[in-house]
Amino acid sequence: MPDAEGTSRSEERRAALTAWRQKHEKKLAVAAKVAAAAAVAALAVAVARRASADEDWGADEPVNTRTKTPEEEAFEEIVRAAAERTSKIDGVSVDGFFVDVRVRSNSGRSSWGSYLNFDEANGDYRLPRPPYPGANAPERLGDAIRESYRESLGIV
Repeated sequence: MPDAEGTSRSEERRAALTAWRQKHEKKLAVAAKVAAAAAVAALAVAVARRASADEDWGADEPVNTRTKTPEEEAFEEIVRAAAERTSKIDGVSVDGFFVDVRVRSNSGRSSWGSYLNFDEANGDYRLPRPPYPGANAPERLGDAIRESYRESLGIV
């Protein structure tokens, strides 16, 4: 039965149902697009994992590592032995023929850094000016390394 405005309840219900369908069809279309995008992203991740699994390097291995040459390994042993014999040296780090040095201060409460850059051919090295007057521990270490390295090369 029509109301005072001339529309029936069934027409109102039909209009409400049509509006509801239109509203939810948009949501379903958006949901389908989101699902498709998620599937594409998951596929891209799977392809990337497969590609990285096919490579020869392990995931835990840093990208910039390389195999040391026998000369570099021998040089590293010489550096570590010389560092143990040299006073005030807290530690060394060796990368090829570059040596990063930690030097203990006179008080022993702090340390400072220096570096030595060695020539592979003859054992000569470059050393920056020490930050403190009379700080000769890096130079003594460099001289000890140079002497031992030259002996290993047969240069005296």
